[in-house]
Amino acid sequence: MPRSVSVRVKILAAVLLPVAAMIIIAILSTFHERTLMLEGRKEQMLRQVESATSLLAYYHDLSSNGKLSEAEALERVKTDIRAIRFANGNYIFVYSDTGIAQVVGPQPQMEGKDLIDLKDPNGVPFIRLFIEAARAGGGDVAYAFPRKQGDAPVPKLASIRPFAPWKLLVGAGVYIDDIDTLFHQRLMTYGTALAVVSLAILGLSLYLVRTITHPLEAITDAMVRLTDGDRNIAITHAARGDEIGKLARALTVFRDSLMELDRKEQERREAAGRAAAALKSEREAIANTFQQSVMGLIQRSAEAANEIHHTTETMSDVADRASIQARDAATAAGQASTNVQTVAAASEELYASISEISRQVADAARIAVEAADQTGKINTMMLSLSQSAGRIGEVVQLVAGIASQTNLLALNATIEAARAGEAGKGFAVVASEVKTLATQTAKATEEITAQVADVQQETAQAVAAIRTVSGVIDQIRTISSGIAAAVEEQGAATREIARNVTEAASETEEMSANIGGLTEAAATTGSVAQKLLSASSDLARNAERMRGDVDNFLRGIRAA
Repeated sequence: MPRSVSVRVKILAAVLLPVAAMIIIAILSTFHERTLMLEGRKEQMLRQVESATSLLAYYHDLSSNGKLSEAEALERVKTDIRAIRFANGNYIFVYSDTGIAQVVGPQPQMEGKDLIDLKDPNGVPFIRLFIEAARAGGGDVAYAFPRKQGDAPVPKLASIRPFAPWKLLVGAGVYIDDIDTLFHQRLMTYGTALAVVSLAILGLSLYLVRTITHPLEAITDAMVRLTDGDRNIAITHAARGDEIGKLARALTVFRDSLMELDRKEQERREAAGRAAAALKSEREAIANTFQQSVMGLIQRSAEAANEIHHTTETMSDVADRASIQARDAATAAGQASTNVQTVAAASEELYASISEISRQVADAARIAVEAADQTGKINTMMLSLSQSAGRIGEVVQLVAGIASQTNLLALNATIEAARAGEAGKGFAVVASEVKTLATQTAKATEEITAQVADVQQETAQAVAAIRTVSGVIDQIRTISSGIAAAVEEQGAATREIARNVTEAASETEEMSANIGGLTEAAATTGSVAQKLLSASSDLARNAERMRGDVDNFLRGIRAA
C-alpha cells in the first residue's frame, strides 16, 4: 500500500478486506454447494438410467434368445420402466431415435406420439436435444417442464443414454427448481448474516479508526507545532496504556528535550557573547601593550637612524675637507720638492706651510677622534636597535600564539555549533568570522616577522659598516699621527735646511707619500660614509614601513 495513504484508510482496508474475502468465500461456497447438489441429482439420474438400460438389455437378451418375442419383450420392459419412481416422483422416459414417445411415466397418453418438435415455454426443443445427446453417446439436457399436468413449467435436468439395439434413448429427469430455491435461500441467509457482521465490523472499525486517528492527528499537530518552534504545547493521550500513549509520552520527552536544548543553546549564546567580549577586551589590551612596546622601539629606531644619518653626513663632510686639504698639501709638497734648490730663499714660506699642514693634520686627527666617538655611539644604538627588533619578534610570536589559540577556540566553537545542528548555525557563523580574523592576525604577524627580520638584517649590515668606518677612522688617526710626526720632522729639517738640503729633499718626498696615504684614507672615509648614509636611509624607511604595518595590524586586531 502506498505510503501516502492515510492511517484511516489503511485500518479500514485491513478490516474490510477480510470482510470482502468472507463474502466472496460465502458466495463461492454457495455456488459450490449448488454444484454438489446438481452433481448428486445427476448421479441419481445416471443410476436410474443405467438401471433402465440394464432392463432393456435384459429383455433384449430374452428376445434374442427366443424366450420372448421382440414385441412382448418391449411391452414388458415398458411396463417395468413405467413403474420406476425415484426422488419424490421422478420417472424414467424412453423415446425412439426419431422422437416417438415410448414410455412417459405419469403421462401414458403421450406414448406412441411423435414429439420431436415439442418445445418448452422458453422455446427449447428438448426432444431434439435428447436425440442429439443420445447420438453423442449420452449427455445432459436442461429444459423446463411442469411437475404435474396443468402446473407451470419449472427447470428440469435430464440425463440421456442411448440403447442402440432397439434404436431407443433412455432418460431420467429431475426438477432443479428446489436447488435454485435453496441456492437463493442460502444466498439470502449468508448475505443477511454477512451484512449484519459487516455492519458490526464496519461500526467497530470506524470506532477504532476514530480512537486511533484522532489521537494521532492531535500528536501530529503537536509535532508540527514543535518543529515550528512552539514549545508551550499540551500533549494529550499520554495517560493511555497503548502504543498511542507511548507515542504521546515519547513526544513529551522530545518536547522536554527540545526545551532543554533551547535553554542550553541560550546559555551557549550568552557564554559565546561573554567569550567574544572577553576576547575583544583581551585583544584590545594586547594591541595597546603591543603598540606601546613596538611603537616605542620603532620611534627609537627612527631616531637612531636619523642620528646615524646626521653623523654620516658630518663624516662625509669631514672626509671631503680632509681630501681637499690632503690634495693641497700634496701640491705644496710637490712644489717643495721641485724647488728644493731654492729652499733657502723659501724656508720661511715652507715653515709657514708646514705649520698650516700641522694645524690641518691636528684638525683631521681631532675630527677622526670625534668620528670614532660617534661611530661608537652609533654602534651602541645599532646594537640597541637589534635588541629592540628581537623584542619585537618576541611580541610578534606572542601575538602569533594568541592568534593560534584564537583559531583553535574558533575551531572548537565550529565543532560545537555543528553538533548543535540548526540551532548552532548562528554561532557557527560567529566562530567562522573569529577563525577568519585569527587567520588574518596570523598572516599579519608573519608579515611583521618578515619586516623585523629585514630590520635585523639591515641593522647587522649597518653594524658591520660602522665597524668598517671605525677601522678606517682608526687608520686615519694613525695616518694623522704619522703626518704630525712627519710635519715635526719637516719643521726640524726646515730649521736645519741650510745645513743639509739633501736630507730636506728626502723628508719632502716622505711627506708627499704620507699625504698621498692621507688622501686615499680620506677618500675611503667618504665612501664608507656614503654607504653608512645609504644604510641609515634604508633603516629609516624600514622603520617607517614597519610603523605602517604595525598600525594596520593593530587596526585589524581592534576591528576583530
